[in-house]
Amino acid sequence: MNSDPLKDEPKKENQQEIAAKEPPKQPSRFRAPLYYKNQPVKAAGVLCYFVDSNNNIHLLLRRGKGGFADFGGKNEATDTAPIQIALREAGEESNQILSENYLIDRIDENINFYVPECKYLLYLAKIEKLDPKEFGEREIAMDEPHEVQWFAEDDKFQVHVRISHYKDYIKKIREIEHLL
Repeated sequence: MNSDPLKDEPKKENQQEIAAKEPPKQPSRFRAPLYYKNQPVKAAGVLCYFVDSNNNIHLLLRRGKGGFADFGGKNEATDTAPIQIALREAGEESNQILSENYLIDRIDENINFYVPECKYLLYLAKIEKLDPKEFGEREIAMDEPHEVQWFAEDDKFQVHVRISHYKDYIKKIREIEHLL
């Protein structure tokens, strides 16, 4: 049996031609959802608040495309837990004023809200009253304008869907802070 071993091997030129036709696979920046209590989590964030001397609750919010919202966003390939998403996004969207080091002791991972419409997990963080000017007029990570403001619990403002249940969050804050 005269078999030509060169006929059985693909030519190197053919392998290169095939490789040239297939675009290289780029790693995705985003990944499949993580899970929290059997619920898919595609994004997470932090809702910061403070309680004034009259026991009024104030929320620190940033203006986004859909209205005022918490500091948060989508999970990325490096995230391994929803709290990691929330801390990273809060840092990015606040120009690191709300850095992981700042927030880590101010968040109780067991007190959170799941927003099924967005597959979003929202954490609460009690902070001191920061000056919104500290956050700047641009979000550095995305190089886009942003606005940060404090809102009292009874203020009227355009609410982003992911915090559309903010009245429920305020009730929970009242419970946590023993302000009932």
